[in-house]
Amino acid sequence: MAVEIERTAAPPAGGVETALLGRVAVAPERAAAVAALAGRAATYATRARADNTRTAYRSAWRQYERWCAALGFPTVHGEPRLVGLYLAAAADRLGVATLKVHLAAIAAAHRLTAVPLDLRHVVVAEEMAGIVRSKGVRPARIAAPLLVELLPPMVGTAETTLARRDRALLLLAFGAALRRSEAAALDLADVAISARGVKIVVRAGKGDRERAGEEVAVLRAADVRICPAAALEAWLARCGAAPGPLFQQMRKGDRIAGGRLSGRAVARAVKAAARRAGLDPAVFSGHSPRAGLPPRRRRRFRSTTSCGRRVTNRPTWHAAMSAAPTSGSAT
Repeated sequence: MAVEIERTAAPPAGGVETALLGRVAVAPERAAAVAALAGRAATYATRARADNTRTAYRSAWRQYERWCAALGFPTVHGEPRLVGLYLAAAADRLGVATLKVHLAAIAAAHRLTAVPLDLRHVVVAEEMAGIVRSKGVRPARIAAPLLVELLPPMVGTAETTLARRDRALLLLAFGAALRRSEAAALDLADVAISARGVKIVVRAGKGDRERAGEEVAVLRAADVRICPAAALEAWLARCGAAPGPLFQQMRKGDRIAGGRLSGRAVARAVKAAARRAGLDPAVFSGHSPRAGLPPRRRRRFRSTTSCGRRVTNRPTWHAAMSAAPTSGSAT
């Protein structure tokens, strides 16, 4: 395949700074036109993506930049055949899912700099299809679900600060079927504890790009060992009521460091709890707290009640919950 791409000795001096990819080189003759785009539209476009997406795109873009620089190619070019060359070079070290992330990052850079690029071009489409056929697609890894009967040994009864934090984290994530990113993003201001249970406002939902937030209520459990409200009360009694992240980082000596937990830290807490209960931590992940619900039921999980608030409807909680009705709020 002959590809005629003008090589450059070095990337152009001009560029546009984006929240999604960092600095993207732009040809000098396009700098003025792109400046206005970068100032407003590009900023809003990059903020439309979650933090994890921006991190993945930046990593992919930097790898693509290094490949282009090594061969003397421009990074923003609008040439599908050059993208095909990159796919051929990267296919030996990257899986299919990661290659798709790289394609998305390359496409985003072109959109942000107003340079047309057709990734549906026959060269890119057929090459990607060939890579998929050759490498195959790795089957999705399914996390082992947390179950009610596993909770007591997993959360334990220790009263260290770390144990209180992880107990509250796991029980709330399980009771509200939170993703790890949703649990990590909770602030103290997002939580209200009452005699009936806990009401939280989820502001980092996967499908909530407008960050409108969603109210979720989790009723108190009859078994205090696995009650999210009781666990949160114990954690807040230890960490205090200062504004900021609900679940904070820890340092040596069982002291609170104060920074927000990451999604990976939530996953590590789940694995540590599994290990403590004598289970195989390799099969558990940050997705385990919500993995017990089938996908269809997971979508209906936060069902709107007559008063417009949301209440958990996890079937496995029924035996553990008090007799309080499941309709209405936890206020």
